Amino acid sequence: MIIVKEITEENIRKALATYIENSGYWLKLYFLAGEFEFNTLENMVKKINVANEEV
Repeated sequence: MIIVKEITEENIRKALATYIENSGYWLKLYFLAGEFEFNTLENMVKKINVANEEV
């Protein structure tokens, strides 16, 4: 979901630019969120957090 105060070309470009920062992280996450059940995503986040703590 992209939220803008007013639908203008400039606002849409800014919103999309934010979504594609960091190799499109938020855009990819938003896409994948619709593909998995919430519990599956929660388990994935927990595994990532544990892996990050080990590093």
